[in-house]
Amino acid sequence: MSDPSQSPPPPPESSAPKRSGMAYGLPLGGVIILAVGVVFLLRNFGFHLPGHWWAVIIMIPAVASLVTAIRFYRQDGKATARVTGAATGGAVMLAIGLALYFGVNWSLFWPVILIVVGLGIIARGNWRRG
Repeated sequence: MSDPSQSPPPPPESSAPKRSGMAYGLPLGGVIILAVGVVFLLRNFGFHLPGHWWAVIIMIPAVASLVTAIRFYRQDGKATARVTGAATGGAVMLAIGLALYFGVNWSLFWPVILIVVGLGIIARGNWRRG
């Protein structure tokens, strides 16, 4: 017979391999290459695209990072270090992507990025201690 003081073994984790770089079951790199190919094809057919359309490529992982922060927040029920880390990274990438897309003057903009990163580091450190 088994010893009642021993706890049962934990349930086995899923045997399916975990894959990074996936979005909705699709390889993220493939989706990005497909999107860039469609953009070039549209330009070849004479569709007018903004001059800085390529900045959207920076905004795609930024939005994915913000969605991840929301998912972490729902799982944790509060703003934890991983929530603020994903949110800060997503916000910085999104801000840079938008600045490139709209042609913002970098001499005025880069200090704002430093301030956001610093606030993110401070917030993340506060949640680790708490």
